[in-house]
Amino acid sequence: MQKFKKIVAIALATTMVMGSSIVALADDPVTSGGTTGAGASEGHVDKHVINVVLPTIQEGATPFAYTVDTERLVTETEAAKYVAGTTFTADAKTNGVYFLTGENAYDSKSSAQTVTSQSSADVKLTVEVEVVNAATDITLVDTAPDLTEEGDPELYLALKVGDTTKAIKSGEKTSSEVTIAGKDSNFQTVVENNAYVYKAKTGDDITWNTADIQLSGIASKASAEGLTAPTLKVTWKYEDPAAALVPSVSASTVSATNNSLTISNGTISGVTLNKSDGTKVTLTNIANGGKHYTVDGNTISFETTLLSNNVGNVLMIGFEEGVPATVTIE
Repeated sequence: MQKFKKIVAIALATTMVMGSSIVALADDPVTSGGTTGAGASEGHVDKHVINVVLPTIQEGATPFAYTVDTERLVTETEAAKYVAGTTFTADAKTNGVYFLTGENAYDSKSSAQTVTSQSSADVKLTVEVEVVNAATDITLVDTAPDLTEEGDPELYLALKVGDTTKAIKSGEKTSSEVTIAGKDSNFQTVVENNAYVYKAKTGDDITWNTADIQLSGIASKASAEGLTAPTLKVTWKYEDPAAALVPSVSASTVSATNNSLTISNGTISGVTLNKSDGTKVTLTNIANGGKHYTVDGNTISFETTLLSNNVGNVLMIGFEEGVPATVTIE
């Protein structure tokens, strides 16, 4: 019996030792491993915001209508023809041209029509004046007539846009273009509906850049029965200079060999460079041998030293002292 017990004890001890050996083998140190990490984009916010408020002319209002008084009858009669309380500025009386600027108020300059740009980037404002019904009995002149003595009927009309003044001429459109600077500092990136938005700030301290549109006139001193005056048509528009540059390259072959990036076998109407500061530069109609590219027929070549990336159909190049730019091949 004692021998049987010893045998059982030895068997149990052996089993425990073997079991321990098996556990020890399972706990050997791990010498390799790995996992994956997916890349994601935080998103994009378009910081090129164009928002322009143009003048609104109420129905029936005629801010650019005017009256010519070559005989200075208003001054001579102390405006007896007009309702009591009507006022004429000193300039109106001197210059003999009257624009209605308020209730029973006249000046030789029209009321200013203001264009306001609530934009982050510059916009171009274009204003045109066309003489649609020229008078035959008064001459439109390019400079202010001499008011010291009486002579033939002459009329000087001028268009002022911002700080630029141009004489209005008969038989042609008078055009004036000004740039209204954007105010990027008036914008901030915010989150709306879980998306990034470049939004204008609000507050009494937020101001925007503007440009005024105004007409003025000076009439010579003259006596003329049945005198008429030209009718003027004034129009205005704005455009985003960046969006206006839309030339593109249609190409079937794009390669980077022989120290040049070449776009060929396509019809080239131009290339637009989108600079990192939000402005755009077009290479259309530039002479061959430019600083960064050459043009030969329907092939445009860029220096490979400017090539920094090539992703899909967008070629990244440097332009103007290394400022990043893109050339999109449509």
